[in-house]
Amino acid sequence: METALPNLHPAVIHLPLALVPLAVVLDLFALVKRDHPFFDRLAAATWVIGAVGTLAAWLAGREAADSVGLLPAEVSEAVHGHADAAQLALIAIGVVALGRAAASWKAPGVVWPRAALLVGGMGATVLLMLAADQGGALVYQHGVAVDRPAAEVQECPACETFAAGEVPAGSWIEAEGERVLLVGEAFSDVQVSATVELHDFAGRIGVVHHWADTPGAFVIDTRDGSAVLSATSGELHTGSAEPGRTVELATSALGTHYKGYVDGEVITHGHTDAEAPGRPGLWLDGTGRIRLVSLEVEGESPAPADDGHGGHAH
Repeated sequence: METALPNLHPAVIHLPLALVPLAVVLDLFALVKRDHPFFDRLAAATWVIGAVGTLAAWLAGREAADSVGLLPAEVSEAVHGHADAAQLALIAIGVVALGRAAASWKAPGVVWPRAALLVGGMGATVLLMLAADQGGALVYQHGVAVDRPAAEVQECPACETFAAGEVPAGSWIEAEGERVLLVGEAFSDVQVSATVELHDFAGRIGVVHHWADTPGAFVIDTRDGSAVLSATSGELHTGSAEPGRTVELATSALGTHYKGYVDGEVITHGHTDAEAPGRPGLWLDGTGRIRLVSLEVEGESPAPADDGHGGHAH
């Protein structure tokens, strides 16, 4: 059956949004009506079901975040902020639900654990509502998952100012082994996309989000479609895709969230510590020619690039 929903997240999120505040109200009622154990058990059951619903919404949200494709950097950052807030709410609600179930089972009629858990439940509800507010902003302010043309990504002006030995966008690039092409600016949080025509190139090609001795990059092998997402600290996630003759490769490194895209579709998604500022660009390891149609960078540029990195072709 067809549905207008872009993913499951908006369908399941209403379960915790309804049940968690209801559980708080039932907890308060159970404290007032201590001579009616039915209300105590009902409150505990509502907390447990609300926690399960919160977990389902969180898992559906993770899938939804990977399904929306490449977003502008500031929107991607808002998506990651919502994910972090939702995870914190999930943990708080889970702790309260476990405590509430234990209190109902092990300490029937004892007031102090129920009063403490009532306060904790109120705090968990606040965290849930803050996460929900961020989720609403993603839809109603940023238009995430709304059926509309994709937002334009601002082209980085530094892309036309490569150092000696580097190749500007729109040019042919020939590789015989490893070659690295970097823009002349260092970025902290950054999103990089490159559209390339592969022609007779065979090997690995990727977009670099932070250049270092071990590059942070999203790389795909044109020979078998294997894909690897890495930070400068090491490999984060692997996947696969089937790039066509012309392909858009993209990567984002926003705080602790890292993603790799092929033609706007999320292929890899990982998490690690935020990167120090570094230069983004294009990386090749193979033989043959490509044509660099465009290279676009969007993000925070806190400082000029260190000339010691070089940035010329290897």
